[in-house]
Amino acid sequence: MKIIKFLMLIVLLASLFICGGCIDQKQIDELKKETKELKEQVKNIDKLSFTQAVRLDEVEDQRKYIFLDVSSKAYQKLDSDGLIFLISCDDIKPYAGGYKIPLLIGNPYLIIFSGFNLSIEWGKGYDSKKDKYTEWKNSLRNKKESFTNVLIPGQWNKVEIIIFPAKEDEIQHLKIGEMKTNDLRFPPPLLFRSPK
Repeated sequence: MKIIKFLMLIVLLASLFICGGCIDQKQIDELKKETKELKEQVKNIDKLSFTQAVRLDEVEDQRKYIFLDVSSKAYQKLDSDGLIFLISCDDIKPYAGGYKIPLLIGNPYLIIFSGFNLSIEWGKGYDSKKDKYTEWKNSLRNKKESFTNVLIPGQWNKVEIIIFPAKEDEIQHLKIGEMKTNDLRFPPPLLFRSPK
């Protein structure tokens, strides 16, 4: 609506130049002021649209990652190309200068998934009072891992990730995400027999 008003003002100003002395200086000054205000409003609309697009991207990105609390067995939902998988930390054990973390991945679908990739990021927890964000972010370690495991439908499937090197205080931040499945197939159909 505001853009239409802006365009109408431009047409009006053009007609003023054609008309020449048909209008006095006071009206011209008012039209210039309105034009300036409309340009500012259009600029603000552009800024608002950009801000909303950035926020929408951030919300979509949040679904692609989860932060695991290794002290809890609570599950979280992880988005993988529009599919939702459930992930829980089963246990954690020291392993060769790092940690072995068994994950339970819930496949709530009636589809068998064969193989998948996961992105894993770990490090110390962020403390805004002590840490500078960029230094903390640069201290995080990450890796991508491929799994050949089959994710059986309708149940928890156990997989293990190993993070190395990692000390006890370097597993406070454990981010799992960007799960990409490789192959899928449907299980064989169930055979139903009618009761006699």
